[in-house]
Amino acid sequence: MIIDKSAIKPKLVHIIAGTFGIAPETITEDFSDQTCEVWDSVRHLTLVLAIEEEFGITFDEDEIWNLASLAALTEAIEGRLPT
Repeated sequence: MIIDKSAIKPKLVHIIAGTFGIAPETITEDFSDQTCEVWDSVRHLTLVLAIEEEFGITFDEDEIWNLASLAALTEAIEGRLPT
């Protein structure tokens, strides 16, 4: 699947908002598990699974727990998409 890299962040924000039940406009560049009160381990796994499904990618088991911010998620997705 080829996705324009400029489309990654809007899609990611939509997935995060849906997973955590928050308004998309509350998701800023510094959004992370440290800034989101409802981000817990179950929602984290739900988020990762939703991202994998949406973008057609898979994260390594060891990597999953490091994907705890908008920046880390964006970078990881960009790194897996074909250029």
